Amino acid sequence: MAKLLVSISVNNPDEVISKEKGKLIGLASKLLSKEKRKEKVENEVLLVLKEELGAGIVNQLRERGIESEISVEIID
Repeated sequence: MAKLLVSISVNNPDEVISKEKGKLIGLASKLLSKEKRKEKVENEVLLVLKEELGAGIVNQLRERGIESEISVEIID
């Protein structure tokens, strides 16, 4: 089976945290190191991508007449 590997590296975790004001990260994130904040934002991005890819790919393929099962995993 073919696999797709997607890597994410967030370059502006502090801006994301201040913009979201707790929606994604929470107030405790201000106490974390810069690397931990970056990791937390990247994990949230991966969760959103996982949800979007899983549903989006299946729908796109179905529109083309392709019945398939798609599994999107996050591997640390």
